[in-house]
Amino acid sequence: MLSKPCQSLNFFHYLILLCVIISGCSNANSENLSLSNKSGFAQLKPKSVYDGDTFRVIKNGEEIKIRMACIDAPEKKQELGIESRDYLRSLLNKNPDKLIVIERDKDRFGRTVAEVFIPTGNGDEEIPVNAMMINSGMAHFYPEFARNCPDNAERYAQLEKEAQRSRVGIWKN
Repeated sequence: MLSKPCQSLNFFHYLILLCVIISGCSNANSENLSLSNKSGFAQLKPKSVYDGDTFRVIKNGEEIKIRMACIDAPEKKQELGIESRDYLRSLLNKNPDKLIVIERDKDRFGRTVAEVFIPTGNGDEEIPVNAMMINSGMAHFYPEFARNCPDNAERYAQLEKEAQRSRVGIWKN
């Protein structure tokens, strides 16, 4: 499922890479995440990150509202809501002109439900944004909608357990 360069990296190497790319180490690596159904790059619309799981992109000249698949982040008025939004914003701004948006569904509000990955510029490696949000404690795994992440739902559930054990973000207390 993953390209050969990603498959050849062991966990330790990928962890170091993520530490360099993202402030604070995380083991939410894409080593075990599937990037199937890539459908081209999208560009982050400036100042459009609404909360920790919703933002807008421009793709093929069209503005699309994205609801991140399989996660649920705190609303802005809830505890850690602003921090969750800011963390998502910092991830997306790593490469705002080249976001990989894997469309999975449409929600009842007409938003595109998607998994999002950010190319690192280092071969075929990507930052798995949905996974990073869960592993950092800035979002819950949303098992009721696991069907939208058929290849990665199991890994997302594991990442949530790791975040709970580490008592980070929403699991701090």
